[in-house]
Amino acid sequence: MSTEGKTFDINTILFESNDDLVLVKGIINQGCMNYVSDITISMSQLNELINLLKRQNSDFDLEKIMTTEKMYENEILYIIDSTQVKNNRIILSELSNQASIKQLRA
Repeated sequence: MSTEGKTFDINTILFESNDDLVLVKGIINQGCMNYVSDITISMSQLNELINLLKRQNSDFDLEKIMTTEKMYENEILYIIDSTQVKNNRIILSELSNQASIKQLRA
């Protein structure tokens, strides 16, 4: 996915304990167009994403916005509700340095 000139308003971040992909749900903004979309990123990009959110929000507390759910075979689903974060908009090109971002469409 080309990330040039796009920002992303993050709503939810989901990942499983034994998976190396992270699902990020939100709204992609490009110029005057905005559309709901899901993207997948790597665990390294998740760390980068969390650091970006921390830099943009001085009161950022991951423990307050993250919940867990037990799944099958002792797997854990982690859910980060970033709608509780004041500034949850990121520039997508800041995440694409390490690995490509894949966009999921309906």
